[in-house]
Amino acid sequence: MIPEGTWDDKQVCRRSDEQFALSKWNGYQSVFIWDIDDVISNFRSVYASWLATEKNIIVDLSCKEYFFERELVGSSAAIHALYDEFGAQRRLRNLDRLEAFDVMNKLHAEDVWIHIVTARAGTDVSASDTFRWLRTHGASYDRITFTHDKTDFAVQSDYFDAGKLVMCIDDSPTHVDSYARQGIRCAMPVTSYNHHITHDIIHAYEHAGQLHDIVKSFR
Repeated sequence: MIPEGTWDDKQVCRRSDEQFALSKWNGYQSVFIWDIDDVISNFRSVYASWLATEKNIIVDLSCKEYFFERELVGSSAAIHALYDEFGAQRRLRNLDRLEAFDVMNKLHAEDVWIHIVTARAGTDVSASDTFRWLRTHGASYDRITFTHDKTDFAVQSDYFDAGKLVMCIDDSPTHVDSYARQGIRCAMPVTSYNHHITHDIIHAYEHAGQLHDIVKSFR
């Protein structure tokens, strides 16, 4: 058997898929959907630091755009090319965990089904670095899906049909608003780029303690 530390990206993805196949949602467990970047990992601050050190581009973390679109000069394609280069340099492995990570793990320990849904690309490189990061930091979860169409995934899931999808935890104003429009309750960390989003079933939180109280109240 090839030692895990020497697996290439395809092997990491394949082994992860094999492990997920071993467990099945029982149809009765409460389900929480969790985002990764800027919910349980500090992507945006690390990306801003990379822009400064590698590209000599200084951005303001308090701006109203997630990817600093107004501060980065160029087309949409050029802006996304920067993100692709960040990923190609395997920088997703360098993120730190946020306190909400521990809230997720504690919830999973209480027999709650945790499905991570991320808008990261599902390429071998991105997926492999995501799996490695989650494992390195000791994430407890049951499934992971890579998709930009998070709401479509949620409403087409067995969880939603069974009435067991309790909440989605996400920082994206687009995704949170879309979830809420489908009647899906959300928890959202308050940021400079999403604080304008309000809805009766969107619960904003400032720190992990508040998030813990929110998820426990609907657990």
